[in-house]
Amino acid sequence: MSLQPILLLLGVLMISSTQGARNLRIIPQRPPAELSDKNPLSVKCVFNSVGSNIHSLTSLKLYRKKLGQTTYKLAASKVYSEVKSSLGPGPTVTAEFNGGGESFLSVKYSTPTDGYCYTYRCVAEGKNYIGQLRQEFTTFGISSPRGLTCTQVFAITTTKAPLLSDCSSGQSVKDLEEEVNNNELKIEKLLIILIKASTLGSKYFISDFYNGRVYFMSKTNEGFNLNTKNKQCIDAGGYLVELDDTDEQEFVAQFSKAAGRSSVFVSANDVDKEGSFVQYNSKKPIPQLKWKKGEPNNYANSEDCTAINADGLNDLVCTTTGRYVCEVPLV
Repeated sequence: MSLQPILLLLGVLMISSTQGARNLRIIPQRPPAELSDKNPLSVKCVFNSVGSNIHSLTSLKLYRKKLGQTTYKLAASKVYSEVKSSLGPGPTVTAEFNGGGESFLSVKYSTPTDGYCYTYRCVAEGKNYIGQLRQEFTTFGISSPRGLTCTQVFAITTTKAPLLSDCSSGQSVKDLEEEVNNNELKIEKLLIILIKASTLGSKYFISDFYNGRVYFMSKTNEGFNLNTKNKQCIDAGGYLVELDDTDEQEFVAQFSKAAGRSSVFVSANDVDKEGSFVQYNSKKPIPQLKWKKGEPNNYANSEDCTAINADGLNDLVCTTTGRYVCEVPLV
């Protein structure tokens, strides 16, 4: 399966041609190695007055926009005035105005991944030959460094949950690139999951990433059935959630609570043998997990399915009305 249509659907920003004014351009200069003080990423907004509708330039402004977020003004500079920057410590902002030639406003990043995966907009303001106010602008998309998709950069830097297995915070961009290159199928699966998530949003609540997977929680109350709900999870790209340890149990419990549910069905069940709980899809025995006090109790000899809430697991009648959680792994 080709990644190209998926990347287009996700709107991943690759280096693109400018739009708008021919006299205004954005020049990105990528570092030859990992971002550092000696190897910064430079984004320069350059205006050339020759042939422009703006005869007298008064200001240059540089904006950036992350996918899915509102536009944020980085810096602005007026002729004969100091540069005003909205950035914190780290990036360096400079400007220079030349009446008869090129003027520029530049931002240099040295923080790893910062500056990538944004659309930049450069705006030039001034007056034409008869004193009328004029504005020209151009935009430019800058992709992530060396093979990382912008989706991965956002997940690594924003949710602080690496999408790659064994990916520690101390890894360099080069190390990440090598791991990405060795996990192309994993990346493709991630992109497919994200596309599915966008189409399944009316049916499921969708969790943050957790240890290389996401979770879908159904939005409607229905009579539960292990086989039927597992098939619906398979259609969504996963299976009924299989809790591997108490950490995952806690994550799923908090996710369901945040989505407004105190109890949701999981795959653990003892349908085949009373008291021997197994995962529905893999048939593996469940690990040592946290149960509610007094559970499982097989009340009235009829409770063979399991639900999770903040207090622990609870065995329930399998046809109880409720909601369920799917687990969707990257591999």
